[in-house]
Amino acid sequence: MKEPQSTKLVILEQELVRAEAENLVAEAQLTNITRKKLREAYDAEFVAVIERAEKQIILARHGQRILSLLDDTPVTPGDARRVYEHGSAARQVLNDAEDDLKSWEMNRGREHIGDEVMNPGMDSRIPQAGEDSPESGAAGTSTNQAPEAGNEEYASASSSPSRDQR
Repeated sequence: MKEPQSTKLVILEQELVRAEAENLVAEAQLTNITRKKLREAYDAEFVAVIERAEKQIILARHGQRILSLLDDTPVTPGDARRVYEHGSAARQVLNDAEDDLKSWEMNRGREHIGDEVMNPGMDSRIPQAGEDSPESGAAGTSTNQAPEAGNEEYASASSSPSRDQR
């Protein structure tokens, strides 16, 4: 039989309330850890994508240098094959590309989200629709300035006259 004034019932109700509170705390902790790990995983993914893109820029610039060494003058049937005159220059372009890839470092202006530091000293918050970003002149548009800063090194390295003339 059920006795409303039973001390056992009161104790069990208190234990239930305590267990529910512990469960809420555990769920909140699990949610927080899940969010943190998800952010860290995507941050690592995006860092890898940025690294790949920056290295592809290096390769593309050196590829353009190789392309400029190719002879594209028309050939008529029966003509003897021309000797390739830019072998040493092409080898130098490949060596330069290797050196640039070996000495590549990620743009240090950006830190990982997992470190809870993004663009130190800058407003790293992504603007929402209708907001002005610190880097854009129009509302709701954003231009990423960081890749351009990273490209200066590659642009100067791949377009310097001394390297192109080798």
